Amino acid sequence: APAPTTAPAPAPAPAPAPAPNPTPVNNGTIKGDPHFVGADGGKYDVQGTAGATYNILSDKGLQLNAEFQGKADVTTVGKIGATLGNNQVSFTDKGELTINGQTQKDGTYLDGAVTKKGGKLTIKSDEYQISAQTASAGLTGTRLDLAFKSDNVAADGVMPHGLWGVTADGDGKARNGDKGKGAQGGGAIEGLDGQIAKKGDKETVNLYKVSDLFDTGFTNFNRFNGSFTNEPVVNTAATGTTE
Repeated sequence: APAPTTAPAPAPAPAPAPAPNPTPVNNGTIKGDPHFVGADGGKYDVQGTAGATYNILSDKGLQLNAEFQGKADVTTVGKIGATLGNNQVSFTDKGELTINGQTQKDGTYLDGAVTKKGGKLTIKSDEYQISAQTASAGLTGTRLDLAFKSDNVAADGVMPHGLWGVTADGDGKARNGDKGKGAQGGGAIEGLDGQIAKKGDKETVNLYKVSDLFDTGFTNFNRFNGSFTNEPVVNTAATGTTE
């Protein structure tokens, strides 16, 4: 009888590709008349227009908008509105906290997502920790300064956007843009084509305007319901501020 044939050994399963590590970046803030420090450490100013509201950070399930205030050529952040899923949180330069239309005192709310202590508000989402601090502001009296931290802005597979969020792109390249009187983010923020606005540009900032503090439906750059483009996802650790 013919010798039995042996079945070929199955090919070994390919090893799963290791998940990319988050890219560490420098501090990110927004302070003063708004001076931005992006997620990559770059510095740029966005004067905006007093009375207008802009998107600062847009990511899946999290929207942070800010109303600018000011006189003449000086603007600061006067109010912020954060939409966390179905919850709406606002905070003013006077330290006034409102959650879903109800004024709140010092304390922790929304299962630990929101904490107020005096003039400081801390917001925690799955990907971010955002703090807002009241400060004196010269011509405008008081203002809010913002700071951002994230272990990985793309943990959910969606890259962020917004006047600050656009810098958390994971490329490690600092976006040093326009600074000083009349600066509107040229050299740092992006246009609809995904290209960084040229230095001296004063129009691209208008693409980031939103209708109010809780606008999650604006057309440009909106990531609240997830990404609408096939942009590459880069795991990115971020800390940032506005001044």
